[in-house]
Amino acid sequence: MSAKVGQRSLKPTEMSRRYTAQFLEDMDGRSLIARALRGQLRELTNDLGGIAQLSYQERSLAKRVVHLQRLIEQKERALMQGDPVDQTSYFSAVTLLSSLLSKLGLKRRAKQLPSLTEYLNGKASSPHAEPTPTIIDNHSLTSHQGDPS
Repeated sequence: MSAKVGQRSLKPTEMSRRYTAQFLEDMDGRSLIARALRGQLRELTNDLGGIAQLSYQERSLAKRVVHLQRLIEQKERALMQGDPVDQTSYFSAVTLLSSLLSKLGLKRRAKQLPSLTEYLNGKASSPHAEPTPTIIDNHSLTSHQGDPS
């Protein structure tokens, strides 16, 4: 849906508490929360070596990490405001987040770069070509790279 400037979106500005693989796409992408969640996902995937280096399973876990982090932040905000929060649910979410992060790895990974020869051969074939930045879009997060099905 392409909205005109100033037009209200029919999509929600807050994510659903229930996880779905397209939770980011279901949100109004212009909202502050949606932009922050996409930024967190971009940072996480960059720390893991870039979206192109991640398997389907790693991309799936990364999206779940971002979703779970937001739910935990909501619970913590409620606590700060003095609202009741189910402690069992909160600590279970924190434990699950820790587990997911451990599965993905807690250290940054180096992004795969071409060898000097590959780089120079690429430059020679197109002298004015600029390096393409890694961009995370909805398609790259949901595509099954290398999946023949």
